Amino acid sequence: MGAIRYFRLMNQGAFICRLHVNYRPGGEESWKTWEPAEYADIYTAAERTVDLKELGIEDGTHVRLIAFIVSGSRQIAAEEYIFYSNIGRTAAYKASGTLLSSRLNLVRYG
Repeated sequence: MGAIRYFRLMNQGAFICRLHVNYRPGGEESWKTWEPAEYADIYTAAERTVDLKELGIEDGTHVRLIAFIVSGSRQIAAEEYIFYSNIGRTAAYKASGTLLSSRLNLVRYG
């Protein structure tokens, strides 16, 4: 399990998506979800990066990316990371496919 500060989501699918974050503070068993309060649509061929430090998540919290497809479905990343505010690593993902068959893949970590 790697350590990160940023999530990046690139949309290469035939849909509109949004970047959401699952997080689980230390010692807790259930996941909580962060969703952007403002406009955050990611259109085809666009991308968005989220600085987890700006979300108020504490250092040492377990995090994973969710690609929320505007039609109502979602893809949860298979990889789980630990958030630390003092490092500059990014986990970059690609959402692809169609509304009926979407996929989420890790593109780069580092």
